[in-house]
Amino acid sequence: MTILAGYLMPHPPVVIPAVGHEQSKVVAATARSMDEVGRQIARLEPEVIVVISPHGPLFSDAVAIRGESCLEGNLSAFGAPEIHMKKNNAMPLIKALADLAADNNLPAVIFDHALARRFDVSGDLDHGVLVPLSFIEPHYTNYELVEITYGLLSTDELYRFGQLLSACIDDLGFRAVIIASGDLSHKLKDSGPYHFDARGPKFDEWIVDAFENNDLVKVVTADEALCEGAGECGKKSLDIMIGALDGLEITSKVLSYEGPFGVGYGVVALTDPKPADNAKRFDEVVQGVLSRRLTRRNREDNFVRLARLAIEDYIREQKRVSLPEELKEPELEGPSKGVFVSIKSSGGLRGCIGTTIGTQRSLADEIIHNAIQAATEDPRFPEIEPWELEHLTISVDVLSKGELVPGFEALDPKIYGVIVESDFRRGLLLPDLEGVDTVEDQVRIALNKAGIKEHETYRIHRFTVERHV
Repeated sequence: MTILAGYLMPHPPVVIPAVGHEQSKVVAATARSMDEVGRQIARLEPEVIVVISPHGPLFSDAVAIRGESCLEGNLSAFGAPEIHMKKNNAMPLIKALADLAADNNLPAVIFDHALARRFDVSGDLDHGVLVPLSFIEPHYTNYELVEITYGLLSTDELYRFGQLLSACIDDLGFRAVIIASGDLSHKLKDSGPYHFDARGPKFDEWIVDAFENNDLVKVVTADEALCEGAGECGKKSLDIMIGALDGLEITSKVLSYEGPFGVGYGVVALTDPKPADNAKRFDEVVQGVLSRRLTRRNREDNFVRLARLAIEDYIREQKRVSLPEELKEPELEGPSKGVFVSIKSSGGLRGCIGTTIGTQRSLADEIIHNAIQAATEDPRFPEIEPWELEHLTISVDVLSKGELVPGFEALDPKIYGVIVESDFRRGLLLPDLEGVDTVEDQVRIALNKAGIKEHETYRIHRFTVERHV
């Protein structure tokens, strides 16, 4: 086996003195640990370093592999253009990986400058790669680079992709190190980039404890709701890296953890890999994922069960269901109301469509109609396919009647949704959404959805929701 080690490395530009200046001193423990990673990698002398980043070209349905023969980028976006890197791509490895992924029905795309122009995104290396490498380059430079950006795929798919990465490295005989680039929770403090969420510290504690106890399965099978609530950006990088280490007994060491700016920075070394049958974790990971899904399904109330049934029957058989006997309850059989059905897959939105007032005969019919619409007619996404159904997380919001408000002082994005109107244009945003923490953000997003400029005259209605999950 030719994987020499794996590392979790954060990527806050502030950790680099040329960017953070005095603030860099606040994360000195992280910088020392990242420097130690650089020294360890120099001793290992890898031919290839694979960095899995959250901040490259991100697709909802595929893993992206940088495809240019020369990979280049700098930190000019963070005021430090002098932090610049130019590395050769390990072309045989990326081509073998893309081919093997296709053979195994795992979606992956080689992303080059032509695709970057097509999707209007940067073709340069992102800070998720540049920051970790900034601590490696002073100690070691004789390597080719591979950058992978995870897709919003399921845990088991990402883990399996990691296994394929390992197989390609082994087949080609490369000596390789894998870096999972990612910060932990971004919600440790109200003073951080997002408001505090209790799931933030819990997620970080879960991940750090798992590594301290050498429990890689625990890392991979962390609950999706916990991950989403924590606002992290490293879990999917870890899924791929740990998948690449499948079948290897390793020594796990947490080099440091801190979160002074409200974001968790963890540096972890996974070293001394040795092949071992008892380290083949894929079946255990799959079982953990399935158990988590079953637990979530068992907690769903009748509103969500009805929405799921409507989606599954329509996608599989093009059939519109009626309210089954076992789900009947007075509210569902009663008068219709406004309903939004939201569908997520592996933490990413997959569809959301709804109505502000009842348009169907009963509330059950409203849920059925909007669930099918969310699965098939959301213009932002392709229609859901049958293979996706088992991965879906569904919520149903039943809306109260909207009330006109005089201004922002009557709003609270955690409690009230908003409807903005000007002439025939109308935009709606549900309450208590991830990343929408201020009234200003909430109204601005709703205005944007409606095509209304902020300087125009518009009306605001607020409403509450009864959320079913």
